[in-house]
Amino acid sequence: MPRQLMDNTTTAPEGAAQKRTSAELPHGWAEAQSGLASGAGLSLLLVEGRQPPALTVAHNNSVCQSLQSSPAHAHLCQPDCGEAYKRAAEAGSVVHYRCHAGLHCFAAPVKIGTKTLAVIGGRAFLRVADYRALAERVRSGDLTDLFSPELFANVIFATRQDLEELAALVSEAAEHFTKSGGKKREAAAPARQDVETGASPDGIPGHVRVGSMRGAFGRGFGAYA
Repeated sequence: MPRQLMDNTTTAPEGAAQKRTSAELPHGWAEAQSGLASGAGLSLLLVEGRQPPALTVAHNNSVCQSLQSSPAHAHLCQPDCGEAYKRAAEAGSVVHYRCHAGLHCFAAPVKIGTKTLAVIGGRAFLRVADYRALAERVRSGDLTDLFSPELFANVIFATRQDLEELAALVSEAAEHFTKSGGKKREAAAPARQDVETGASPDGIPGHVRVGSMRGAFGRGFGAYA
């Protein structure tokens, strides 16, 4: 799948992280999104514009949570996730990018009901080297004041294929969700497998998750068709 890389040149407006959303969350979508995120072991966020904020968040990466909730560092994320909705809407298709923290993400334009929105997904390290680079920034670089036990509480690792498969599932789920009006059906049995450990790479305490795509669709959109 062709990848479109986002640049890091956009300056975030003052108070971007505190902006409130105006769209209403489509009834039933939060449950479907949570199932997809859980099945994949990756983050998913539904957005209507700049992020933050988000209409709903599932399985967020603790690194992103810490960065975007920090008044001193939230602006670093604006050129990446902050512009994801706009670039996905302009492209009219899934846009892949690697953020300043070394996390790989995608932004998928979706139409849920009558609303044109976007889903940001992934927020995962594809290489241990990228994780170590971030850890070094926290130890002795520009992110030293960000360190806390919560920063590495839920660090996500994945493969590029994981992201591409989840992006396809999100688009399919949104289409079916709209056609069905969000009506439930009995969900398929989950078949997700994770590898979890209490110590993240490079010796930093954390909760490292490596997810499998098997069963993600069944757990996520499976209840809505």
